Amino acid sequence: MLLEVRHLSIRFARRDAPAGGRRVVDDVSWTLDAGRCLAVVGESGSGKSVSAMALTRLLPEPPARYDAGEILLEGRNVLTMRPDELRAVRGGKVGYVFQEPASSLNPVLTLGRQIGEALRLHRADIAPAARDAEAARWLERVGIREPARRLGAYPHELSGGMQQRAMIAMALCARPALLVADEPTTALDVSVQAEIIRLLRELKDQLGMALLFITHNLPLVRSLADEVAVMFRGKVVEQGSVARVLDAPEHPYTRALLACVPRLDAPRRARLPTIEDFLAADGKAAVRYTVFQES
Repeated sequence: MLLEVRHLSIRFARRDAPAGGRRVVDDVSWTLDAGRCLAVVGESGSGKSVSAMALTRLLPEPPARYDAGEILLEGRNVLTMRPDELRAVRGGKVGYVFQEPASSLNPVLTLGRQIGEALRLHRADIAPAARDAEAARWLERVGIREPARRLGAYPHELSGGMQQRAMIAMALCARPALLVADEPTTALDVSVQAEIIRLLRELKDQLGMALLFITHNLPLVRSLADEVAVMFRGKVVEQGSVARVLDAPEHPYTRALLACVPRLDAPRRARLPTIEDFLAADGKAAVRYTVFQES
């Protein structure tokens, strides 16, 4: 097993209650093996990104505090690793692609410098003189034309789609075992979004890596993931194969998420439905939802 998260709980301290604070991830567990894709879905604030950043302890400590659980990466607990071990894992074993490439890329460094830094830190097999050629090879692999010329470009000289492709190249050039894609298509238009999803699917299959795909866009899950975990208020409320969860959801929150996906064949409404609308129409589900909120 490549990744195993066991009963992970994370708390954020508050200035007015440094010893207490709020639990933002509560008893979360999932597994992910090489060559597989797990999609983590849920509304904003459900704990998706916090759980993903915890995989390599990217959360600042404090205010973040790991209350309980384990994060086993290739059998080793990330939560007990030394700083030098974490530096090798971050960007080496685990690569990240975030949702805003314009804010993730350094605006004062060229693409060549930024990809070259990743190669310097995590690819000892690449000689310094060969880093530019390796960086260009990865830019070409993610679909950027004239890659050698683009090495001298700054992020603001690229379109949003090209910036995201460059981020993917930077994350993959170290050949990580796991790629975390955190809302990688949020800032992109629909056509570019489809290209990025197709690229991620192809690279996952070609490289045999695991993919943790974080999104609130349920239609994208069907085209990319093998399994899905639904998060709400810091908990995983439902988990299983994509077909099982999306076609026969068991938890009322999952059913509510699916009911709120806009459909072209749906009757015209004055406004889009909300999760609260769906649950209010189902008395049994509304009771379960209220109990869950207060737990």
